[in-house]
Order: sequence, then C-alpha cells, then structure tokens
Amino acid sequence: LLDRRVYAIKKINLENEELEVIDIDTGEIVLRTNRKAIIENQKLRREVTTISRMTHKNIVRYYQAWVEGLGGENPDDIKEEKEEDEDQNFYQA
Repeated sequence: LLDRRVYAIKKINLENEELEVIDIDTGEIVLRTNRKAIIENQKLRREVTTISRMTHKNIVRYYQAWVEGLGGENPDDIKEEKEEDEDQNFYQA
C-alpha cells in the first residue's frame, strides 16, 4: 500500500432487483421488479449512511463505500456473466 496502512473491507452482495420470469401466457422471459430485494438493498445503503456518520473510539473508522457490478455496461453483453455472478457487490472500507 502506498500509505502503509492496513484497511478492512466489508464485502456485501446486493440482491438482484430484477428477476427474470417466464410469462405463462406467452412463454417469453420478462423482467419483474423484486420488491423484497429493493427493500433489503435500501436497508444496506441506510446502514452505510449511518456508519459513515459515526465517530467513536471503539468503532472502526469509515472511509468510503462503492458499488461494483453491472453499472454502465450493455445488459445484452452481460447475460453470460450473470450466471457466474448473479449479484452486484457492495464494498465498504
């Protein structure tokens, strides 16, 4: 490391907020909103916001958080990659 410090990183897998389901009338695959996943992801983001505001001698100092995953990429190019890694990864340092 450039700054010669040790950092702890907490990796959290976010739930996929869209589900691929088969429409029983047409047999086509359609995307549906996964409301449970949206709520769980909102809770995780709220936790990050809360932790970022904490300052206490017995709590590890918070530096930053980021999301890695599907952002900015063409969804058609990613379908094969989705099988390997279904969820986006959320990192907190």
